[in-house]
Amino acid sequence: MIIGLIKSILYMFIFYIFIRISNFLLKFIYFLFYKKKETYNNDLNDNKDTLKMSQCEKCKTYITQEDIHIKNGKIFCKEHKD
Repeated sequence: MIIGLIKSILYMFIFYIFIRISNFLLKFIYFLFYKKKETYNNDLNDNKDTLKMSQCEKCKTYITQEDIHIKNGKIFCKEHKD
């Protein structure tokens, strides 16, 4: 009876170790093949969508590089360019 109890505890421990190792291997395989592709694609999308923005010295609004006016080394929007 005690030997049967020890065997069942040993089998449960072996099963637990097997589950932990297989879980680790699955996460490792996922990280190797899928996680790097996702971050690489996100980096490419971020670079395409970013605009260079500057802040107007007077009204503190953000404006694109095409709309800035520089006066005495300071950046102004089209409303405050004079």
